[in-house]
Amino acid sequence: MQVQEEIVRRAHLQTGTGKRRVYSGKYALSSIVFCGHCGDVFQRTHWNLPSGKTIVWRCVSRLHKKTSGIDCPARTVTEADLHKVVVAAVNQALDERDTFLPALKESVGRALSSPNSGLVAEVDAKLEKLQKELLKKANAKQAFDSIADQIEDLREEKRQLLLEDATNEGVMQKVRELEEFIDSQGGPVTGYDEALVRRLIEKVTVYDDHFTVEFKSGLETDVMI
Repeated sequence: MQVQEEIVRRAHLQTGTGKRRVYSGKYALSSIVFCGHCGDVFQRTHWNLPSGKTIVWRCVSRLHKKTSGIDCPARTVTEADLHKVVVAAVNQALDERDTFLPALKESVGRALSSPNSGLVAEVDAKLEKLQKELLKKANAKQAFDSIADQIEDLREEKRQLLLEDATNEGVMQKVRELEEFIDSQGGPVTGYDEALVRRLIEKVTVYDDHFTVEFKSGLETDVMI
């Protein structure tokens, strides 16, 4: 279910500018760093300075101003600073584990506390009744188009209910994964790790004076760099 969710996210990568961007998975931070001004994604690029080549991340709207038509004032961020932001966000989560984890689990649990099993059972009961009616009409060689349409509508309703439950379970799974990671850490994270970013980080938003890091569990934290 999580794989399907990620496939859909990549296929429909929308930005605050209303433009669809092509997903890139070359780097862990690709397609998850966004501009706090225009909402577009940040792109990894190189600056050739007298002191040597420097890797930076820049807002795509600003980087391609002529084609985007947007005069975005977003700052340029060095890759080294972006890595520091991620490490700092993870360590903040580790430092505050005793306060935010229980609150996060409670709020998510409260929001997702109503599984659709009862509604699915009701839909199944309606489906069973309609299917019996359809068989009777079919055997009697009577028209059953209306019943068939109702059955199709109920099947779609059931699919949506099951999808909603699966999505909710995915959210809870992400919270559990964050909890497991935090519990497994004996101390602060000392270095940037691509695998860690892919596992934990959903989004990084770049503002003029801070970064907002959103974990896959829904937790958000601000980092001042």
